[in-house]
Amino acid sequence: QDIFYSKIKLLMYKKKYQGAYEFLCNCPKNLVTEEFAPTLFFCKKQLGLLDPNRRRPNSYLFRQIVQYDEADFLYHIQKHLADYNIFEDKRNASIFVPAFPINEVIEEIKKHIPSKNRLYAGFIDNVYYFKYDGCGRENNRLVDYFKVICFHDTQEFITMCPSSKCENMPYTDLNYMIANNENAKVKQLSQIEKFNKRFGRK
Repeated sequence: QDIFYSKIKLLMYKKKYQGAYEFLCNCPKNLVTEEFAPTLFFCKKQLGLLDPNRRRPNSYLFRQIVQYDEADFLYHIQKHLADYNIFEDKRNASIFVPAFPINEVIEEIKKHIPSKNRLYAGFIDNVYYFKYDGCGRENNRLVDYFKVICFHDTQEFITMCPSSKCENMPYTDLNYMIANNENAKVKQLSQIEKFNKRFGRK
């Protein structure tokens, strides 16, 4: 079974979608479980085999395969945002802290994706790790890293959440954003102080 998984992964990451599709279709049914449904669907999309008139899938992942929508991604990751979890009886295990500038960070990480720091975790996706001190909590423990999962070799984000035990993973350090934000706050405060001083305000 390890050889089976490895062959599919190799074909997918080499973008040999025809080969991967045929291999999965011709494999014994007991091997091609529900786990491979997104992979087969992804291959069909890449090979132009999906019916353009088909109904939009209910599944988030399948919708994103058919036609990627960043707004759908942003809605999907609300469950990892502090504001969303205020009203939940059962909070998510991975939550970004309230001060985490989610939109700014997303725009910044686009500069680093795709990159050599990606890990080939699944069949259709890449995982990236980023360091941003105090970015969130995982199981109520403050963490300094978060992970982003994208469709292979693209900037099409699938999900994003705080993550622990990432010190030994290949990661991109975004702590310069914290420094930049602090400098911006100081600069803004300085401008306000100059204004107040000029017009005699306290």
